[in-house]
Amino acid sequence: MGEPQKKNQAHVDEHDGIDLRGTLFGVGVVGFVIIIMWFGVWSLFLSR
Repeated sequence: MGEPQKKNQAHVDEHDGIDLRGTLFGVGVVGFVIIIMWFGVWSLFLSR
């Protein structure tokens, strides 16, 4: 059997500089849409 592979530290360092602002914006938009949908369903419930 071969030796277990050592984890490459250089590979981990590649992810340190990733900019996640686009991801944060996308999650915020999805959350906003979900909140708007909840208020729509709630107003429909109150109107009946």
